[in-house]
Amino acid sequence: MLETTPLDDWSLALPDGTTLEPERTMWSYEISDREVVSVRRKPQLLVVFIGESTQRVLEVDFSSPARSLLPQLWDPFGLEPRPEQEFSLWRMSPNAMISLDKSLAAQSVPPTSAVLIKLRTPQNLFLELPEPVDDVRLYDDRSQVLRDNDGHVKAASLNQLVLLLTSTTSLDLEFQRCFFMMYTTFASPQTLLRKLLQRFDVPPELAADRFNVQVRVSSVLKFWLENHPQDCEHDLVRQITDFTDTVSEPALANQIRLGIFKRANQLKAGRARPELLHKNYPEPLAKMPKKSPVGTIPTVFDFDELETARQLTLIEFALFDKIELTEFLNLSWSKEKTKHTAANILRMIARANSVSQWVAALVVEPVRVRLRARRFEILIRVAEHLRTLNNFSTLMAFLGGFNNAAVRRLKFTRQLLPKKTAEALESLERLMSTDQSYKAYREALHSCTQPCLPYLGTYLSDLTFIDEGNQDVVSGGLINFGKRALTYRVISEIQQFQLVRYTLMPVPVIQKVVKKLPLQDERSFGSELYDKSMSREPRGAEKVP
Repeated sequence: MLETTPLDDWSLALPDGTTLEPERTMWSYEISDREVVSVRRKPQLLVVFIGESTQRVLEVDFSSPARSLLPQLWDPFGLEPRPEQEFSLWRMSPNAMISLDKSLAAQSVPPTSAVLIKLRTPQNLFLELPEPVDDVRLYDDRSQVLRDNDGHVKAASLNQLVLLLTSTTSLDLEFQRCFFMMYTTFASPQTLLRKLLQRFDVPPELAADRFNVQVRVSSVLKFWLENHPQDCEHDLVRQITDFTDTVSEPALANQIRLGIFKRANQLKAGRARPELLHKNYPEPLAKMPKKSPVGTIPTVFDFDELETARQLTLIEFALFDKIELTEFLNLSWSKEKTKHTAANILRMIARANSVSQWVAALVVEPVRVRLRARRFEILIRVAEHLRTLNNFSTLMAFLGGFNNAAVRRLKFTRQLLPKKTAEALESLERLMSTDQSYKAYREALHSCTQPCLPYLGTYLSDLTFIDEGNQDVVSGGLINFGKRALTYRVISEIQQFQLVRYTLMPVPVIQKVVKKLPLQDERSFGSELYDKSMSREPRGAEKVP
């Protein structure tokens, strides 16, 4: 018997998987008299975890065998599909293996529940979080806290950091935000929870401050659950829930329960961080393209340059907005075994490379020099609009295309550019120059009005410099918190640009042209394009057609 759920949650399907549309008649599908039609539940939300904190929220078919879901499980994590012998799928409550031969519904896995992918091979290990070698109980720790001249924490043990985090004499919100953004680089969520519970269990000699301490611990737990829900996997939340049931003070217990409730709501809504802020900017009217002649496929040169820049900005900001701040930790995007934890960063890098290739190919493609120059001029105007929109990311990708060797050598094409256009290109190149560590760009970035789409490359370079130039642990085995604070400042700046979105109107006909750009092998692409460039303007030629 089917469970009692709204009819809209269900659909009919043929044996080949075709879903029957409600508005079509049965005979229009040419169904035979004895054809079997199955009842299927429409896709529902499923929270999928790999490890303790890496999770994605997907829409899956709960009525199909779990094996049929596998293709859509890997891509959100940036992983290549794995043979079945290299992983297993588990329910997280209760803890039980999921059979790939049966549907999730048949195994009583309800929508919005959580499942865990367990990898069986060692080559895709997650970040190995160091557990304390000598796990001194929090109140027994007498180690020193090192500070800089401004009083900021430079280095401390985990115990001392937790004591500072839950201090009853000072509330440092910036330290709290920094700690929770960075703690996974030196401790696991399980270890942190254990330390917070130790802090809550105030010893008799400190009984006079017990209530104040427990208020702070409860507040910190609530902050953790609300602002970093992806850190708290099912077993951890269950431990926090069990602990909350033992808290005798109702106000404190309710505060923690509120954090648990808000975490659950965020995960069900498919958000791994609190909802982003929006500024109430007026939405500009889109410049709609003219209709192309019947039988022709529109190109980017059929559209208004400003509107092309707007649509490119919308597409790339959507990629930027999806980046989780944890993807910037531990240089994950640059390491083979942890790339899957930085899938959105890698997608944005791939997008930038594909835009650069696309721009370069558009310039080189025409056989006649005047058409090449005309295309080059139009693309430079699009780049100018990208600058006006504060879209430094796509602007840098355009400049990468303009400076491709195959484009850069086109002397006759460049000579035909209007003087004003050539000067505009030189100005953009000065702005995004690498001189003095992108000094001109950084000044422009920090003085611009949001919304803004920053160039990701400078941040990745800064994070690499910080990571490779500072030790994780300093003298006496203390955690180098100063290094984490430097990393936090970089990531916080990135976060600020995610908070204000562009209020631009999507134009589907333009997005269809500029959204899915192929990314080719860099070596073969560069070689083929350079050969084409040589055919357009042969070396030593005095003039070209």
